[in-house]
Amino acid sequence: MSVFAKCFVLILLPIALGSPMNNLRSILTFRGPANPINKQDSSFVWASVGDSWAAGVSYSPTQHTDYDDDKNGCHRWNNSYGPLMERNTTWTTGVQTFNFAACSGAILSNIVASPQGDNPPQMGLVGSPQMITYHAGGNNCGFGAVVSDCIYQPWGDYGAEYPDPSGQCAKQLADRNTYIDKAGDGGLYQDELNTVADLLGHSAVKDNKDFRLYILGYAHFFNIGANYCDDISFGVLANVPAVGNAPKVSNRLRTDLNDGVERVNQILARVANDVGDPRVKFLDISPAFNGHRFCEDNHNYKDQWYNEDVWLWNFNTPADDPPADPALMDAWLDGNHFPDNTTLPNYPNGTKVGVEMQGGVETDGSGGSTGPGPTWFQRPFHPKQGGTQAIADIVISQAIADRIPGVVGSSPPTTGTCDCDESGCTPESPACCATGTC
Repeated sequence: MSVFAKCFVLILLPIALGSPMNNLRSILTFRGPANPINKQDSSFVWASVGDSWAAGVSYSPTQHTDYDDDKNGCHRWNNSYGPLMERNTTWTTGVQTFNFAACSGAILSNIVASPQGDNPPQMGLVGSPQMITYHAGGNNCGFGAVVSDCIYQPWGDYGAEYPDPSGQCAKQLADRNTYIDKAGDGGLYQDELNTVADLLGHSAVKDNKDFRLYILGYAHFFNIGANYCDDISFGVLANVPAVGNAPKVSNRLRTDLNDGVERVNQILARVANDVGDPRVKFLDISPAFNGHRFCEDNHNYKDQWYNEDVWLWNFNTPADDPPADPALMDAWLDGNHFPDNTTLPNYPNGTKVGVEMQGGVETDGSGGSTGPGPTWFQRPFHPKQGGTQAIADIVISQAIADRIPGVVGSSPPTTGTCDCDESGCTPESPACCATGTC
């Protein structure tokens, strides 16, 4: 099964407890060689780890959407929330050093333990950060399988429409829900908890008391409620004879997919709490997408593909959003022709929509790539710039509220002194200042 299919399930199944935004405080700490803040305290070092919701899906070399010339095939997008934060110079007191480690197609083991093709384990790329954003787990849940089998249904017989249990969509959802809901080893909760614990134990951050880890959830994809979407399909490939299907985006389907996202986010919020480290917070990004999801009441059919007010990509050509030439919109939605007049069936099978949605490459399940594909095929159900800007704003606001050293409004970390003087421990003692007590 393609990772596109696998990744879409997680996206469809994950989201939303409110992020804890209160009880914020600044923490003083001694900094020695084992606990650096940054060389000479001259820059704010931070990093982004995770999958393509963190990396983005860069989709057009001609439009220069790559962040790093597609280094290691990670498809890092220059308008993902990390680069947007990097270009914003108002939220840190000095120069930023941003380490963009996130990689499209990553699974949880790629965060700390294992390389992903040519990309090393991501925690080996973060430097000595004061802050890390963590956006991961979608590929483990198989987000792409749900999108492929329930929304687009390209190239094949998918059986009865949802919620008929005999159809491929219902079977796919049931299969992915089993992983998401499973307790103990082999389930999403335990896999996320182990990954976050390993990250916190990594030498880059384990002794840094001022460090903050922000675990980000995923956004609900759909507006809920009976409306025009009940009678439309996102399966534009159905317009190509003998190629695709046209499953309806019914309110029942939208509701159940959003519910899956909600449950994934609840797990991520539990992990943030259960890992037992006050440096960790869960940030719920979904409410920021209110009014900007698929199937909003004030939008129409064509808006689902080409409207900047919809903050999620659909399966459409890599034209501007909306296209500079409106005729391109009609050609795609009604005639399935690309802007260069190449018809969809002329593309080789290896570049179908079924190619991993989150990574832009087919994967073998371990995160390693098995073949390339045009990345605009893999960007559906990822945030557009309106969405990534909203995520950036959420992270920046939390970093300011947490008074992370190096962020505007914070106090600089104490160097060479600390606030504990228990017997047998001096203010200069790293053993004292590492935990606040001896």
